[in-house]
Amino acid sequence: GAHLGAGAASLDRLAGDLASEVQRKAEDFQLLKERAFRSLLHMKRAGELERLASEMPSEKADSSPKLAPKEKAWRSLLEMKRSGELELLAQEMGDTGAKLQAKAEQLQEVAGRARRGLIDAKRSGELERIAVEMEEVF
Repeated sequence: GAHLGAGAASLDRLAGDLASEVQRKAEDFQLLKERAFRSLLHMKRAGELERLASEMPSEKADSSPKLAPKEKAWRSLLEMKRSGELELLAQEMGDTGAKLQAKAEQLQEVAGRARRGLIDAKRSGELERIAVEMEEVF
């Protein structure tokens, strides 16, 4: 009897831990997305993106392997902004965050159903009957 209760508690704890982990990942992802968006928005408002674009060397220098990594990153970011890819990426990040949040909610729901099912099975004696059958098999 006590062994079965411990198993149900362990399963409930595992499902809860998994749901909490997915929830944390969703929240971390949302925070990262918001910080990136705020940073880009601030840069756009301050005219920093356009200023950086005007200060960069000509496109001919693009083929030069001597570009600093930071400059390469800025060029890539500017190109993404110009092509609309940045907005698309932000939308995809939002969609991914929403999917992670939905998955966390589903896991919480499954954990609750599993817990209730085990409790109901224990109350009705079904869990004990299954345990006896398993002992007979093994």
